[in-house]
Amino acid sequence: MKIDMNIIRDIHSDSKKQKVIDEFILNGQIEATILAEGIETMDEYEYIKNKNVSLMQWYLFGKPNEIPITKIELPEWK
Repeated sequence: MKIDMNIIRDIHSDSKKQKVIDEFILNGQIEATILAEGIETMDEYEYIKNKNVSLMQWYLFGKPNEIPITKIELPEWK
């Protein structure tokens, strides 16, 4: 299942979006691989990483490239 970037954008500070994602994921009760799309900030990443999300994508991890990346190094959290 894919969570659209419109829900992910600023999720760390938007209680309505947080409720949507909690209901979408059903607090870990759903048996599906979940992809969060559009993670661009460390705040969004920090919020999403504590959810039942298996896959994350977008510019925080790397911009589109012809050669796939094999290792992700996140920026230092300040």
